[in-house]
Amino acid sequence: MDDKTRRFFGLFLPVVLVMVALGGYWISGRLPHTRDKRFAKDHPLGFLAANSAGEAMLQLQACLLHYALIKDDVFPEDLEPLGPDGMRCVNANLTGGSNNVNYRFSYFPAARDAKDKPHGFLLYAFPLLAPDGSLPTTATTAEYFANENGLLLVRQDFGTPKEHIEPFLGLPKTLRVLRSRFVPSSPLPTDQPGILSALGPEGSPGYSSVPKGYQGLWTPADNDAAVVWTNLSEGYLYSYRPEHSSAPVHFTLLARPVHLGIRGVDAPIRRLKHYFLNETGSIRATFLDREAEALDPEVPSCDLQAESCEQIWVSPPADSP
Repeated sequence: MDDKTRRFFGLFLPVVLVMVALGGYWISGRLPHTRDKRFAKDHPLGFLAANSAGEAMLQLQACLLHYALIKDDVFPEDLEPLGPDGMRCVNANLTGGSNNVNYRFSYFPAARDAKDKPHGFLLYAFPLLAPDGSLPTTATTAEYFANENGLLLVRQDFGTPKEHIEPFLGLPKTLRVLRSRFVPSSPLPTDQPGILSALGPEGSPGYSSVPKGYQGLWTPADNDAAVVWTNLSEGYLYSYRPEHSSAPVHFTLLARPVHLGIRGVDAPIRRLKHYFLNETGSIRATFLDREAEALDPEVPSCDLQAESCEQIWVSPPADSP
């Protein structure tokens, strides 16, 4: 290597290294996980008191997922870091021993790595028993289970012949209907009559069942979303976006939780997840308060086929209290 070459590398190699470092930082800052971590830090959760065990489990699960996203995929050792003395995500009655929903919440860190850091969890809710060990007559015969995969299960009528396991809340009916009807082999609708035809007649699963004043938020022709409508009884606002062509084959359908605070119109339990559907039939979801997208995780198979839920339920550890 001659002197000119050495001088060239001496002058420009540091510049190239700086540019590569800046480029790597720029790219890493736009990776989905890095972006979501920043989003979670900038948008802390803060739930009001839960009115049922199912609602409490939804809140605790969302807070745990939020915590792990901020803490580099590591979950807490107990529920205390979620409460008022920690990230202030839920009320103390859900992280302590007593609560107003008459359920016992049991949390177990899981999937520990070589440094004993938990990268998963098991979360349960059991109805409190009477002093004689029996279930109170006013109690709901349901147990709940959640883990780090974002799925929340409920075991209805446990201990009886009618016992069954299913997703708690699960996919909105409208999303199920459109997933089965918006397929590449059939023409995609681009207008209000087409979307209503795909939803089926009024009263069928998926059709908006809210009062007239709240349904039919149809967008103007120059809007990117061809159709926007609500099904507040499900707790969602839907936005359907076909590609701009006479015979579209690509589309996106977004489902965003919506809450008006009107009793009898809103869903009984406020929804948290955002959903994304496109022509592939793949439904993806995020617990973060942003639009879901194609890079988000697919919903578990149990959400699509409830009969597979029993295979997912994990019993509490043998040494649990």
